[in-house]
Amino acid sequence: MGKKSVDALFDALYALTDLRVIFRKTAPKHELSAGQKKEAKESLDTAKKAIDTIEKELKL
Repeated sequence: MGKKSVDALFDALYALTDLRVIFRKTAPKHELSAGQKKEAKESLDTAKKAIDTIEKELKL
């Protein structure tokens, strides 16, 4: 595992933190506005891409 994987891990963690912030702002019902849904999707896409990078680096 190299620097690329470590960087990808932090990218995923930051993206998931952004998603967590959205969930905290919308608690307790978690009813997201259109803008929040867009931000959530972007965060999830970023996390998925980062995880894919890690999997490729680890040859999983």
